[in-house]
Formats: sequence, C-alpha cells, structure tokens
Amino acid sequence: MNAAVAEKKSTLTLDKKSTAVEPAAQTAADDVPANSLQIAIEKFDAEIKEKLTSVIENLAPGNASSFSPSVIKEISKIENRKNRLIAGRLERLLREGNPEAKEIVDRLLAIAI
Repeated sequence: MNAAVAEKKSTLTLDKKSTAVEPAAQTAADDVPANSLQIAIEKFDAEIKEKLTSVIENLAPGNASSFSPSVIKEISKIENRKNRLIAGRLERLLREGNPEAKEIVDRLLAIAI
C-alpha cells in the first residue's frame, strides 16, 4: 500500500493536470476530517461534563471550601483546546477556498460588529 501512495505522490509532482481530484472525491476526503473533528469535540464535551458532574457531586451544601477553583482552570484548558481545534479546521477550509467556511466567517464578523 505504501508503494501505491509513493507512486501517487510522484505522479502528483510530475503532472498536476492529470491528477486533478474530482469534486465527489473531495467531499469524501473532507468527510473524514469532519467526522474526526466531531468525535474530538464530543470527547472534549464529555470530559467537561465529567469534570462538572464530579464537582457538583463533591459540593457540600453551605460549605464553600468544598469547591476547588482548579477545576475551573482545567475546564478552561479543555475549552481552549476545543476552540483551537475548531479554529484550525475553519482556517484550513478557508485556505482551501471553501465557500461555506467563508460564509461562516462573514456571519461571525457581522455579529462582532
């Protein structure tokens, strides 16, 4: 299988016109990262939910000292990783010239103003 990949790479560098990817093949290739992106986001969300439920279970009524601020920092780090993952995917789609990604960015910029 590695030989087939090496052959494909060599033909890509030699003749770009003959190795043009069809639109149907592009959408199939984009679905794989999108699915892995969705799975990664779900993992981050599950991790956040797990931390929140453990904090809620450990809280004692009327006892503020049972709350640990370090959990908030951990949740914030998870949210940052999740946001970076989403932003990286959006950036890659923009570099590829994806019109849907450009539309999303235009909407976000309109909201910020």
